[in-house]
Amino acid sequence: MKMSTAKIVSSQLPSGIMSKYGSLLCYLLSFMSRPNVYSGMAFKSENDLRLKEYNMNDIDESVLEKFRKFYYYDENNTFLKKEYECDTQYFNNSYLHLVTDKQENVLGSVMVIAYTKPKSLPIEHAVMKDKDGNDFGKFDANDFCKRKLIGANTNHKICEVYRLKKTPYILSKKADVETSFLLLASIIGKFLLKNYRYALITCSRENKGLHNLYLKNLLFKSPGLFAYYPQDTCGWNILTMDFWKQQKVYANYGRKQFATELFFLSHFRRKSFMLESGRLSRPFSLDVSKVNKN
Repeated sequence: MKMSTAKIVSSQLPSGIMSKYGSLLCYLLSFMSRPNVYSGMAFKSENDLRLKEYNMNDIDESVLEKFRKFYYYDENNTFLKKEYECDTQYFNNSYLHLVTDKQENVLGSVMVIAYTKPKSLPIEHAVMKDKDGNDFGKFDANDFCKRKLIGANTNHKICEVYRLKKTPYILSKKADVETSFLLLASIIGKFLLKNYRYALITCSRENKGLHNLYLKNLLFKSPGLFAYYPQDTCGWNILTMDFWKQQKVYANYGRKQFATELFFLSHFRRKSFMLESGRLSRPFSLDVSKVNKN
């Protein structure tokens, strides 16, 4: 289902029905489209930009070299060896998403890293502080999710969104917007396919635009805490998401969000719906008023 089709579908639905049954309708209407998700995500934009997912366990060396050149070289073309060597410890439990153009130039990247044990996420190497500088010690992802996110327990999957970058040298405004959309869609898609419930991300305190993008477009939440890495003088904003709760309310926000949710689900539903037990992977939201009270 194309985004334009999703917008047309949403425009034909009464607002009262959408406000009460929005997310359920999204799930049901997504079955109108033939599923196109296979072993890894791979889809393209209307401007022929392509996003592809790679398992970092068995990634081709040529693709890895593209990622290295895109992310781990500074403006002086100096290889950031220490940063790269530090990140290799997460490759066993991470997925890389790359956006490329027709010439195979990398326009954007993001990694989704699964929590498998203590210290398996980059954020767990940081010290957590509040706005007043009070030190809460090393970040513990599992403990943090249990204490800060309602209803959390050790059985729910946790991941971290990491190394999100978009090149500043995209000449076309449409291609620039589509690169951002593909990266955000791939993040949501990975949450759906792997059934992650809790997501963590850090972003620069100076980058207000990116901070607002996460909060307004992806419905991340800010607990008002900051991550300080070794030799770091300016902390990073810690943002969190309870993805199941996000899915309950997102489609009820308005027609734009409804169409976006419908578009995502039509692409990702093959693996996102069913667990090994055969049950639906997330609860529906039939009454948004009840959801907002939780």
